[in-house]
Amino acid sequence: MFAIVTGKQNHLTERAVRLLAVDLAEAFGHQAFSIAKPGEWDHLKDGRHALSIITEYQEDGPTITPEPDEQFIQVHMMTRYYGIDYERGNLAQILSVADWMFRRLPIGSKLWYGGDSDGARAIMLDRVAIAELWDHYCKVGHKPYHGALSGVFAHSGDTPTCSFCADTPMRSSGGVRNQRFFTCCGCGARAITSPAGVEMLADGDDFFTASARIRQTKN
Repeated sequence: MFAIVTGKQNHLTERAVRLLAVDLAEAFGHQAFSIAKPGEWDHLKDGRHALSIITEYQEDGPTITPEPDEQFIQVHMMTRYYGIDYERGNLAQILSVADWMFRRLPIGSKLWYGGDSDGARAIMLDRVAIAELWDHYCKVGHKPYHGALSGVFAHSGDTPTCSFCADTPMRSSGGVRNQRFFTCCGCGARAITSPAGVEMLADGDDFFTASARIRQTKN
């Protein structure tokens, strides 16, 4: 996501952007943003805050560059992209950050939002685009993305269900070796599947500890 501030009289200084970045991180938690201290990452020797002034926006397509009177300010969010046909990221958080930015940037600023891979081109986040994304999110959530993963990771095409949540299929959460991890979105219940069957995890169990215990039991 990046903002376009129009009119040189409205452009923000580096210090103003840094202070705005601190307010943004305080509002949503610094963990929501890809922030690096100086020297932490080789390609960001001076570090990076939640917001930064950029001279171009690179995507899977033509690079977007500012007009002479425009300033680009990028929002460095941790969550992955969410869009129609790629229902992965935390859209509620994405659009909440967008709303915060609209309220803090100079009047007339615009926000653009694009993918982090797979050719998703940036679009302007106007009222129509935001409404379309919200409508889609409220109807399907993350089901298209996680449903596809569950089908790939399940053994023999079987996805475990949660009896507490009306036998709702659980969501794929990765796995190790011949085991696959699943989580119920409705209550947080967790399960591990393997060729031997399905084992529900007890409260407090983490996937990898339980996985090792199951392997030892089966041997």
